Amino acid sequence: MFKQTEIDLGRVKVGETKNVEYVWEGDGTIKSVGAGCGCTIPSFSSKKLTAQFTAQNFPDGINEQVVTKNVWAEIDGNPQRQYMTFTATVFK
Repeated sequence: MFKQTEIDLGRVKVGETKNVEYVWEGDGTIKSVGAGCGCTIPSFSSKKLTAQFTAQNFPDGINEQVVTKNVWAEIDGNPQRQYMTFTATVFK
C-alpha cells in the first residue's frame, strides 16, 4: 500500500515544475510506473515513485484551472496496478 494516494500541490504557475512523491510501504517493490499525460514524467526506485509535473498553458480567457493528474505503479507480486492522483491549481 502507498502511504498516500492523493496529494494536493496547491497553486502552481504555468511553466513551473513540481515533484510529487509516493512511498510504497507494502510487500514487494515497484517494478514499473506510468502517467496519464505528457505533462507528468514518472520515475521510481524500489519503494518510491516520483512524478515530475510541469504546469501546461490553457486556453485564452481562463486565468486559473484546477487539474487532476494520475500516475500508476506495478508492484512485484501484485497483479493489479496501484493508482495515485494529485491535483494542482494552475494559474497564469
